Amino acid sequence: MSNSIERQYLSPNCILSLQGFTDENNSDESFPIMSVLTHAQCQIIGTPVILTGGFIFYRTFN
Repeated sequence: MSNSIERQYLSPNCILSLQGFTDENNSDESFPIMSVLTHAQCQIIGTPVILTGGFIFYRTFN
């Protein structure tokens, strides 16, 4: 069974929020690995703009 997880990363320019699931086989109680990304969101600091999407949206950041 998968467990849902949410992560938030802060940088000087944006707040990146990731939502997804971890596979119980890859789960570490202290910091579980996100195996499946279901939603990504980026809020640009100082603006009301929030960019959202899924895995393809997230890949554009790399």
